[in-house]
Amino acid sequence: MLRNLLASAIILAASTSSFAGIAEDLAVEGATSDSVVTAALSACADADCKTAVLEEAIAAGVDASSIMTLGLAAGIDAPAITSTLRAANVPENEIVAAAIANNIDPTTITESTAGGTGDQGGDTNDGLEGATEVPGISAAG
Repeated sequence: MLRNLLASAIILAASTSSFAGIAEDLAVEGATSDSVVTAALSACADADCKTAVLEEAIAAGVDASSIMTLGLAAGIDAPAITSTLRAANVPENEIVAAAIANNIDPTTITESTAGGTGDQGGDTNDGLEGATEVPGISAAG
């Protein structure tokens, strides 16, 4: 029992110290966001810890594309990463760019498609489905 308690304490200490100072770790000469965030994520045992690491990395100024790349490499799914980015008020265009940079279809992670298929109606194939018609202006050209 004492051995288990000691092992738990060591794991807890390692995981808390790993992500508690991402901003400080990034300030060290030669440190990269890739190495610092990867080390912190690898010390995590659960999804809550990984989310906390991503939140801290965002707060430390790590860009959305790096957050997406590192999160995916750590086994976090894209919707969970985008939720974390949105909760940190990262602009939607940066989130979409991060998805594209990581070969993820942005229609699967955008807020506008979160509740449905993304099809806003319309019965033509003019690329303007769901667009509001303006009198006197024709989409046909």
